[in-house]
Amino acid sequence: MNSLTDAVLAVLSSVDGEWVVRFTDSRSAALPVTDLAVTRGDAVFETIAFFDGRPQALEKHLKRLASSARKLDMAEPERDTWTSAILAAVAEHPPWPELSVKVVLTRPQAGEDGTVYGWVHVEAAADHSKRRNTGVSIATMSRGVTRAAASEAPWLLMGAKTLSYALNMAATREAHRRGADEALFLSVEGFVMEGPISSVVMRRGNDLLTPDPGIGILEGTTQQDVFAHAPSLGLKPLYVEIHKDELPAMDAVWMLGSGSLALPVYRIDGTDVSTDPEMTGRLNHHLRFGRRA
Repeated sequence: MNSLTDAVLAVLSSVDGEWVVRFTDSRSAALPVTDLAVTRGDAVFETIAFFDGRPQALEKHLKRLASSARKLDMAEPERDTWTSAILAAVAEHPPWPELSVKVVLTRPQAGEDGTVYGWVHVEAAADHSKRRNTGVSIATMSRGVTRAAASEAPWLLMGAKTLSYALNMAATREAHRRGADEALFLSVEGFVMEGPISSVVMRRGNDLLTPDPGIGILEGTTQQDVFAHAPSLGLKPLYVEIHKDELPAMDAVWMLGSGSLALPVYRIDGTDVSTDPEMTGRLNHHLRFGRRA
């Protein structure tokens, strides 16, 4: 399957709160080039995985989309309309084991007709099966903010999922220049935050650890699912502050994403670290087959 030719695009537009949904070719013009999503990245988005036609954490994603919209002083998306558009777009796509569904909500252009645009783009997901088994290497790097920045400077929009991803992509390129697969952001003080497109979770004994969202990170839907499932695995989920220096002593580290699921980390800043293949398998089995929508 060619994900470009088989991709499905549903475009949503609203004037005065009345949403209209239309399907169009994913390569055709779908919104004005003056839209703030294009010119300034002033929009919010979510990426939702569908496995064998089942959405993963759909409600959590839509809730987070609404939260991001509030942080940007945008009108919240109408939940039922967007849910229907997402499911309809997926139904239009040929059957495929793993789909990636990107949902975007834009801000109305000042001085225009007040139209709010959004879209749902469905395509075959990238194949992460090898990385789920072999793992990834990560490079730690400063995000340039203190761990109090989210509360002291809310205009930085930390914890909002916006289209302004140039910094995230630059960090990923820097990780590649250092010979690593992924980046892991740190606060100025050296405390662990998140990856450019992923959450980080660690095991230390029977404790399952992740940074508190209050440090200014996105609340990961996959991380939340893993934490909800942790007690059934004999693990205690904890939100804690973790310093970079603590990472090498962890029993296992994972980078978590909606589509990638749980990727074990086998090397940090050039140093090999412990992995837990059995727990990785159990986590991915749950995320792949056991999660609720």
